[in-house]
Amino acid sequence: MALSEINPSKDNLKKNIRTWWKAHFSDQNLYKLKKFNSGQSNPCYLINSNLVLKIYKPKNALSSTDQKQHFVAASQFQPVLNSSGLAPKILGVYPDDYFLGADAILMEFIQGQDLSKALIAASDIEKFYAGRAIGGILKTVHDTDSKTDQSFDTQELLAIAQSNLEKAQSMTYIPEYIRDLANQFITDYTPRIIVDDQVIVHGDVHPENFIKSKNKLLLIDWDLANIGMRFFESRMLLHMALMPANLVAKELEQYYPEGSLIDLLKGVLEVYPEILPPKYLPEIKIIALAEILSHFDLDNTVVNKITPVKRASFMFDQIFVKKFLEDLILV
Repeated sequence: MALSEINPSKDNLKKNIRTWWKAHFSDQNLYKLKKFNSGQSNPCYLINSNLVLKIYKPKNALSSTDQKQHFVAASQFQPVLNSSGLAPKILGVYPDDYFLGADAILMEFIQGQDLSKALIAASDIEKFYAGRAIGGILKTVHDTDSKTDQSFDTQELLAIAQSNLEKAQSMTYIPEYIRDLANQFITDYTPRIIVDDQVIVHGDVHPENFIKSKNKLLLIDWDLANIGMRFFESRMLLHMALMPANLVAKELEQYYPEGSLIDLLKGVLEVYPEILPPKYLPEIKIIALAEILSHFDLDNTVVNKITPVKRASFMFDQIFVKKFLEDLILV
């Protein structure tokens, strides 16, 4: 096949996958091929009902760098957990694959329901026990040995928060009190340089990335995995805890079940208190601030801009005005 015949466009991707399969697995038939995550930038295809091919194909040239980074992260960190039973097993990694015209990862398919759906009608005690399960998974992930020379120090957190504040300030709808308090916090606080106890962090532990299968939870989507401090995981943990359903935008409602998930976070902390250590409270707040401020820099894909602003403002109030974190971890 000539290179000109390889077309990674949406219309030809299935054809390319079949050619890719024949080239790599000539002794096995590909009898079923189905796309099952059309809403995400990295398309996933279910092969023969038991395999998933995730293709890191950017939607546009501007996202190509991020997609390459996501592929490198997932292909480096997820295979480390192949024997743990806590994540789908990686069966093959295909960088710059000729037939697909993109990077790709082949992994086992996990039949089950994502946790966000399972939590919709869950009681507070059920949310608490789900949190305990999540805490156990994260502790195991963080304690898994990974041979890497990567590092991420906390000084970078301040730079991210500062950058997000500058972007947010250009938006006319950021509440003035948030702008002023955030500015003051960043001005007053210089994070300590912390590079000790570097572990694998998943980086995106929202409910949709946990699959409930046969009464067991598995953690999927390792595209944001990195090496860092355990408390770096707090970015999405705080989202899970503080997001009431009436403040969720329609574009994001799939990620958040009905009501608050504070009980879920309490379950996480009962099993794994080291994930939000009191001694690193300022650093945890910097992570939270950077995440909150990012929601004021809304792109054109978000139709309802008022609800995300209310949501970010609510989280800011909980953490920086009502001292939610102090009440949660300083006990």
